[in-house]
Amino acid sequence: MKLPTDKKLAIYSSLFIAIAINLPRLIASRENLLSETMIRLDFGTYESIYQTVYNFLFCLFISFYNLDKRKKRDKTQSTYKKFASFFFPNFIYFAVFALFGVFTQRLFFFQSDIPPIIIVGGYLFRFTLSVVLIMIALKIYDLLVESRAKDIENEKLRSLYLKAELGLLKSQLDPHFFFNSLSSLSAIVRENPPKAQQFISHLSKVFRYSLQSKDNNLVKLREEIKAVKSYAELLKMRHENAFQLDIDIADDYLFYEIPHMSLQPLLENAAKHNALSEENPLKVSLKMEHNKLVVANNYQPVPFPEISTGIGLANLNDRFEILMENRIEIQKSGSDFIVKLPLKQPV
Repeated sequence: MKLPTDKKLAIYSSLFIAIAINLPRLIASRENLLSETMIRLDFGTYESIYQTVYNFLFCLFISFYNLDKRKKRDKTQSTYKKFASFFFPNFIYFAVFALFGVFTQRLFFFQSDIPPIIIVGGYLFRFTLSVVLIMIALKIYDLLVESRAKDIENEKLRSLYLKAELGLLKSQLDPHFFFNSLSSLSAIVRENPPKAQQFISHLSKVFRYSLQSKDNNLVKLREEIKAVKSYAELLKMRHENAFQLDIDIADDYLFYEIPHMSLQPLLENAAKHNALSEENPLKVSLKMEHNKLVVANNYQPVPFPEISTGIGLANLNDRFEILMENRIEIQKSGSDFIVKLPLKQPV
């Protein structure tokens, strides 16, 4: 049966205190190092061992009693009652153990040349020092327990906060994606009704992925790429040869994890903020670089850009900070726009 942590503390600290307090006497009795200028206390080795064991039992009893007392203490009591409930029982046990120790030592190791007052004084000194050290150890243990409890509570609060924040971010993402998809479908229905059926087929795949994986914060990269391919088909149907997607990722990386619905907003932003034409197509590439997924596109801004809703990259970065504890990297030059997404390696 495994002992609780507080019981282990009581045993180990009691053993340490008993040995530490009686170690000089053990050494002196073993090597006969008592000073000749002092009153000669010629305690033998067995007597010193007895005092050490008895001291250990006293420390163990006091430790167990006060640990149990702390668990049952009434926090509504006044300071005076708390002190009284602590002092008087410990004083009684202190006196009983000291008197019994003096009696048994004189009974088993009687020496006429050692005054009884010396033996009594020795017990009072050792037990007083033992109680002080035990209370220090228990106080340190209480502080560690309180600190651990606060850490657990803070971690739970942080987890709940991050879960709520992540839910809010995802709730912002889905309506935004839904609105843009309906706008694209409306345009295709007007321009090319036969393509509308294909558009709806790919759109259903994207929405199915969004709904099926909605409760999964992290997904395999292969699943994310499969979904983004369907979304790329939607863009190709709308812009035809003006949009191109190139994926160059080794199979070894397909089992890495990435936050759900991370790539689709990047393609969406690229198509929204860049001019697309067959002469100057928008080229988006996906590749790996130092365990990061690099999403790059040629930068050719539209003359009159739409007003940004602020959901795109900011939302994506917030989700990566929550789920990956890492930020995305954004690099912008005169000809390229690059976003680097950190991935989680499989365990």
